[in-house]
Amino acid sequence: MFCPKCGSEVGANDAFCRNCGAPLAPAEQKKNWSDRIDDALDGFFSSGDRRPPEYPAPDKPVKQEEKPSGWWGALGFFAPTVGLVLYLVWNEEFPKRAKKIGKCAIAGFVVSLVVTLALCLLTALLPLML
Repeated sequence: MFCPKCGSEVGANDAFCRNCGAPLAPAEQKKNWSDRIDDALDGFFSSGDRRPPEYPAPDKPVKQEEKPSGWWGALGFFAPTVGLVLYLVWNEEFPKRAKKIGKCAIAGFVVSLVVTLALCLLTALLPLML
């Protein structure tokens, strides 16, 4: 190996030329196959990510497809407290499902309130009718 500045011979592991003191570029280290593939694909994807778009990076969560189901609505209707809790928990992750279960929970609460008031009114008026 020779110094690029003065042309004198230098050792393979030397960082500086012993004759002129110029810094020497380190010897190119051998790259493994994955580094060579990464270098070859560098800039290939427009996002700068080295993965194709259909394969998300492992640190990014994979979003599940949202399919609203009638069972969640029934749960929200018959157990409004559970429905409202699920609405608050799922509002960010599953907005369609959360909206449906929230509506059913409110409807279940209103229906149970109306039924309770009707039964109270009926029990209060029943002795007066007899």
